[in-house]
Amino acid sequence: MDKVQQRQAIKQFIADWTGRGDEKQDAQNFWRQFLQKVFGVEDPEKAISFEYKVKNDQTNTTIFIDAYIHDTHVLIEQKSFGVNLKKGYQQSDGSFLSPFQQARRYAGLLPHNMNPRWIVVCNFQEFHIHNMNQPNAEPEIVKLADLEKEYTRLEFLVDVGNENLKKEMEISIKAGEIVGVLYDALYKQYKDPDSEKAQKSLNALCVRLVFCFYAEDADIFGKRLMFHDYMKRRGASNARQALIDLFRVLDQKGIGALNTFVLYFAQVGLIISKLQQDSNPELVAELAWMFALTCLTIGLSGIIASRLFRREEHDRHAVLT
Repeated sequence: MDKVQQRQAIKQFIADWTGRGDEKQDAQNFWRQFLQKVFGVEDPEKAISFEYKVKNDQTNTTIFIDAYIHDTHVLIEQKSFGVNLKKGYQQSDGSFLSPFQQARRYAGLLPHNMNPRWIVVCNFQEFHIHNMNQPNAEPEIVKLADLEKEYTRLEFLVDVGNENLKKEMEISIKAGEIVGVLYDALYKQYKDPDSEKAQKSLNALCVRLVFCFYAEDADIFGKRLMFHDYMKRRGASNARQALIDLFRVLDQKGIGALNTFVLYFAQVGLIISKLQQDSNPELVAELAWMFALTCLTIGLSGIIASRLFRREEHDRHAVLT
């Protein structure tokens, strides 16, 4: 599902579960809907195990863990609506344990290869997230009411971690190599490429072009390969002017489909204008075709979304100034 559908699903999930929830009757339905509506898990039954059975050999009793997500090693302790998640409650052995302490006791009964990386304690209205690399730290808390804007803090539930990171790193390395070739081609166009002024301008231009490639990859320009076809149609000898013309259009108000991306793209026109003043009169064919080829070969949508757009606000402003 796309971002619009996801946000609509999250709003519906919040509305469905606000002010209610029984740990015995509703827990499984709650978590199935959560995985499906919030994160788009197509078959949540395969992603999460409920009432996971473990044996306590010391007491010769069987314990049932409320929920466990195997791929991400997340143990879930579910309580009913209204339960104080930080208060201790009397257990069958007479001890008083908070829901988190109760979950840690259960975690100690699991096989070593199932040791939880995260423990989530939930009462339908709050998610208390315990990072088991820092088990004694205070939990991060996400409220159901804030889920629409804070759902990314719960992505660890479905993010398989090292495996995804490995794939992301492979794509990042390949993308970096391609952008490096583009950088070298642009470098040749400056009269004094090693000057501080030229270096700042060149770096900013490369960053902004990466946003263009993201837009091409994610179909934000309106249709597939629109940027590629536009640059190819204008030809090598007109590449510089083609970029200037493009960003003049993008700088116009009322292009709603591009919304915030326009803020980034519009700045490229200024850099291209500066490049026109500082560089050789003609932008060589190698550079023009590099723009087009990069659009075809670079697959950046996932990387840009997860890395570039997560920068702090001052970092994003910095590359535009």
